[in-house]
Amino acid sequence: MIELVLAAGMVLQKAPAVREEAEPPARACVEVPEPGQTGARSLQWYIDGDPAPVGGETFVKYGLPRVLGPGEVEFYRASRGGYFYVETGLTEQPEVVYLLVDLAGCEFQPYQLEYDA
Repeated sequence: MIELVLAAGMVLQKAPAVREEAEPPARACVEVPEPGQTGARSLQWYIDGDPAPVGGETFVKYGLPRVLGPGEVEFYRASRGGYFYVETGLTEQPEVVYLLVDLAGCEFQPYQLEYDA
């Protein structure tokens, strides 16, 4: 009986503490033109699903928000307090722009060009 207690005591011994290194802060997925901005999540026009005027054109929400990685989009224009991005390297008028919704999560809401019916 004593051997079982001693064996259990050995298993339950506390391991030496391992020093954890602090992780560096996460790098933002895109640059924002105005420091301190974190995305459009709280903008009322975004919450209400209103169209967005961007670069003289009107864009409407298209699908669900998506996560885009660094280098996939670049800043295009600011409008109504939000920051819009386009695919990196796009040289013509965009048909789809991406509204930065959440900088920490690299979340963007696609908007497509509104066409007259």
